[in-house]
Amino acid sequence: MNPLKRIIRNRIDLSRRESLLTPVEWRELLRTDPLASTFALSGDVLQLGLLANYTREGRGNDFILFRREQQEGTLLVCFSDLYRSFFYPVPAFLQLVAPTGFDVLVLHDSQRDWHLDGIAGLSTDLEGTLRVVQTLAAERGYRRIVCFGSSMGGHPAIRAGARLGAAHTVSVGGTPVNPLHYHVRTGKFSPAFDHLCACRAPNAAPPHLYFCKTAFLDLRFAEQTRALWPGTLITPVPSRKHDIFASLPGRNAQQNLLLAMLTAPETVDIGHGLGGQSGD
Repeated sequence: MNPLKRIIRNRIDLSRRESLLTPVEWRELLRTDPLASTFALSGDVLQLGLLANYTREGRGNDFILFRREQQEGTLLVCFSDLYRSFFYPVPAFLQLVAPTGFDVLVLHDSQRDWHLDGIAGLSTDLEGTLRVVQTLAAERGYRRIVCFGSSMGGHPAIRAGARLGAAHTVSVGGTPVNPLHYHVRTGKFSPAFDHLCACRAPNAAPPHLYFCKTAFLDLRFAEQTRALWPGTLITPVPSRKHDIFASLPGRNAQQNLLLAMLTAPETVDIGHGLGGQSGD
């Protein structure tokens, strides 16, 4: 096998393994697996204070609830990107968001089709997935839902926020569904029903979209979302990278930005440390 292809395949295989782990389990993987250590670009996240304790409850590998011992009543619903991550491996993301006290529901798309085709054994489309999430939230007595998505996961996160009546929704580097690409890959057409229409939950807060300012398609998607949903906030980030967190110096700064996005968006200062200002 071509050496580059072998590296890519190994990284994808590792991403699948990592996407199921808590921070404590991930630390053990990094300690014992040379391959994991090689690819652990975010391993220093584990140095950010005590490792957060989560209990994992899974319904297969693509619907995983990570619960805190003393959660504060909020469910953070997260839609992952093509690589089953959030610009960080799942356990690193869990460690970064631990100060919020949120329980975290991680949703993966093994078919890599913007979560449109549901989750094997649970749903056949995004609407079905959201019904499962809604039932879980009701059964567990969560008082509030916050939605988050990165890259491919940004698009479904926005729709989930509209459908579930989320108190807050964040899309980071969200990419729009390409109907032609989806049709070629699956032989199906993307659903005509759109959760951003007027039938969205009346209590749903408009989303906040963050994206690299040089990503033209992301900007167009953000502007279209705002046209459909008045009040939507869009923040082009002065970064040359799709992963906007990578433009910040150090994990503490990255964590502070992520926490502000999720809990106090009015305090976010994108310009600080990035050489630019936020805007719309």
